[in-house]
Amino acid sequence: MYKRGFFKEYWAEHDMDLSNYGNGRWRVCDDLTGLEKWFLDIGTGNANGLILIKTDLDVDTVKAAQIYMEMWGGHPKTYNKKVSINGRGTYDIEDYYAEIGHCTYRHKTMDFRYFHLVKGTNALQFSCERGDCFMAHYMFDNVALRVYVNDNHEMVKSAELNDLTASVSIEGGNIIDENPVVILDIENKYKHQIQKVEFFGCYEDYDENMEGSYGWRYYTFDKEIKGHIGTAQGDICKVIWDTKWIPNQKREMALMACITFNNGMKYATDVTYGIKFNEKRTLVTMHLVDEMPIPFWSRDNNLKEAVITLPQIKQGDEARLQVKNWDGGEGEIKDYFTINDIHHKIASEKAIHKLIYINEDMDISILNKGENKIRLLSDTVHHGIEIVWPGPCIKIRHNK
Repeated sequence: MYKRGFFKEYWAEHDMDLSNYGNGRWRVCDDLTGLEKWFLDIGTGNANGLILIKTDLDVDTVKAAQIYMEMWGGHPKTYNKKVSINGRGTYDIEDYYAEIGHCTYRHKTMDFRYFHLVKGTNALQFSCERGDCFMAHYMFDNVALRVYVNDNHEMVKSAELNDLTASVSIEGGNIIDENPVVILDIENKYKHQIQKVEFFGCYEDYDENMEGSYGWRYYTFDKEIKGHIGTAQGDICKVIWDTKWIPNQKREMALMACITFNNGMKYATDVTYGIKFNEKRTLVTMHLVDEMPIPFWSRDNNLKEAVITLPQIKQGDEARLQVKNWDGGEGEIKDYFTINDIHHKIASEKAIHKLIYINEDMDISILNKGENKIRLLSDTVHHGIEIVWPGPCIKIRHNK
């Protein structure tokens, strides 16, 4: 997640001539891939895992730095993922579930030593090892550098923001009912400089960014923030938080915001702690698969099955399905993903080879107390469909 304070965010721009790979994405391969004719023929073998990102801040004025990644974990058991930054420091990219054989797609933030940056073009060289995998590789849809500066940085002072303080609160207090109003508390004199405010919550929920089931709930898709509390445009500085499908919490929740100013600078607020649901709130429960197939990946008629165990369901209750998949095609199978033998469309049905995230209401009448059987089947000899960690999830809203 963001660090408190001012920063600039720099997204990588894809260049096929530099990366030796097309499709607008960056591929990272193990060191044996370039020796194998089939991988060379399809263009994979020459991908060099190099990403260049330009920054414009003097390093001696920087206080912290992060890499943010939209990362497909690649073939299961690809391991020892690393990144070298400007040849000055090498960092492990933790991807435990991929290393033990699961399919993954991560929205990952990594801290690194800010003095490994350079002003100008930064070279990020990614690598991996094969191990038990028939071909080790992974891909990035997007990568960004976040570069943090002190509050008295010249860039901040020139915008007259060096005395800025901002925090997040909830209209009506920290004990919340459904759909509270979340507010950015900031002096009026700064509001005319605001382009947008993005609000974030930290709580237990479906782990869509693979940063932990209890954590900051957000991800990006094509560089745009998704899955967060909401975005306020301009000087409005408040949003309504849709809490309908957030599970009841065992721990307190937290809030923060990221302000984007008209000059491109960003500011992450301090964290506001102590947020709780009203004890009389309608119960929402979250249910993952009892045991995740390793990997949950079907191709060439390789059936994969799993079970979600549910509690008693009453008349008037509601259900919601959440599942992420890497869509490499279902082939000729019509009912490729079923719950209790009822098909649910979770893929594009065009084999787009991209992440698809389903987060939608479902027919509760097909669900049972106890075991609910999930089947995944693709007959294509090409990539097939990967259900990525943490797998399918069914939420139940136990209406009174």
